[in-house]
Amino acid sequence: MQRILWWNVCNLFDDLDDPETSDYVNSSFTYKRDLREIASVISKLDTLANFIGLGEVENKRVIDDLCTEMRWTNQHPVYCCPTYIDSKDPRGIDVACLQRREQAFHVDHV
Repeated sequence: MQRILWWNVCNLFDDLDDPETSDYVNSSFTYKRDLREIASVISKLDTLANFIGLGEVENKRVIDDLCTEMRWTNQHPVYCCPTYIDSKDPRGIDVACLQRREQAFHVDHV
């Protein structure tokens, strides 16, 4: 059975200023806390999702950092990001899909 989770993480911005966008710049403390809290919630779900769709993430680095944070969470499977959509939003807000690494099939880029 395939399980899909969708979560709008509400403006998950990193701690770096991107001169190409009108992004909000979090402090390093806030950024790391947000990553830790999101990873913690995902790890506490009763049924682990095969795919996790995320809305309102700033960039691919944020997704990679979240995947790294999730690896440090106890007993959490490894996720990767085969699908990332860089939007035209002036704030740099994008969407992504995480996939459990154990999955045998591929999600094409949109």
